[in-house]
Amino acid sequence: MRMKTMNRMIIFSTTCLLLLAVIMSTGSGCTRLRDRQTSGPISPTASTPSATSAATPSPTNEPNQEGGWRLGPLSGVPEDYFTYFDIPDLTLEEMKKNFYNKTRSEWASYYQQQSREAKTLSDKLEAYIKDWYYGRASSNIPTGLLPPSIDNEKTKDWILLKPEEIKPEDQWYIFPAHEVDPDFKKLYQHSCDANATYLRLVFISPFDSQLLIDGDFPHSREMSFHIIRPFDPRFPGTGNMGLMEVPIIDVDIEPDAGSINPFRTGADRNASNRHYHMVFDLKAGDPTALNPVLQDAHLRAPGNTRVGGPFISTGPYGNGVIIPSTIWLRYYAPDKGLEPLAGVSLPKAILRLKTGEEFWLKPSNDLYKERQTMLAEGAMTPPLDPIEATKTSNG
Repeated sequence: MRMKTMNRMIIFSTTCLLLLAVIMSTGSGCTRLRDRQTSGPISPTASTPSATSAATPSPTNEPNQEGGWRLGPLSGVPEDYFTYFDIPDLTLEEMKKNFYNKTRSEWASYYQQQSREAKTLSDKLEAYIKDWYYGRASSNIPTGLLPPSIDNEKTKDWILLKPEEIKPEDQWYIFPAHEVDPDFKKLYQHSCDANATYLRLVFISPFDSQLLIDGDFPHSREMSFHIIRPFDPRFPGTGNMGLMEVPIIDVDIEPDAGSINPFRTGADRNASNRHYHMVFDLKAGDPTALNPVLQDAHLRAPGNTRVGGPFISTGPYGNGVIIPSTIWLRYYAPDKGLEPLAGVSLPKAILRLKTGEEFWLKPSNDLYKERQTMLAEGAMTPPLDPIEATKTSNG
């Protein structure tokens, strides 16, 4: 029974995270393209609302037959408002011209070019980190070392920190589990399930480094990690055009020596000794080949190591520019009275170069945090016909 439950949970968890990825990635920064995907136009030059103010739903929205709610377009908010990166503003016609008519050899050349650009960025970043680590450079990443798609108003002024300087509360974005507002006036833009708390980490690092996470198993019904897949320009990270994230479910995580995993059958779910360590190797290459978990029908594999990416290509939606990587930590159904963090401290994340130097690379991200956690007012969803591709012969 436990195995079946876990399989269902990881499939649900992955589906939910994919929905989040679509919400936060699809057409991000591409206002002209995204206009056709929303129920109403949004002015990219309008003023920015406060993080604490509820946005006003579009007055043209009418209740649908089922009375269903959704988060309506936010008045005066640009389409790329909630993304953590900046990518080129492309029309669908420009995307087709740049990508959709390539020959097989042109695609091969494009992939090689993308890989060279990624390797150049990785080498420059690694060299600078080492110079800083050994006292030869400032902790502030110099302007121009990172591309504008990474160093922008949302994640800017990147600074290097030693492990002892890291504060977990400065690392994670939190989408908390919460009571559902019966009037749908206060809804989190990016929380697809009010019963779940999502912790999100945005980071960059050189190839062949590691992301280390040190934490405690939460007091909740389920937990899982999902990291952006290894860098491979064939599987871009925007527009929901690539592969899924790389997951690990709670029951498969080995606890530290002297600790227990409370999610395993027969374990004391209230035990105080519940510590774990995770290792995410950050590489380039085929995501499935590097991750046995992606080869399993149930997305299950033992061990505390997974292989993710230190950053990712945007593909057609972003004209191939490179953006930071992300990892999600999900607590489903925190115990009553222990919401939203399920009774444990925030995990601590550290990056480690292949030569052993440990650090963290932190942006000034207050603007992005404010946007990500902004509340919005629900709007009624009007009736929509199914898209042509889903219609049957009976209509």
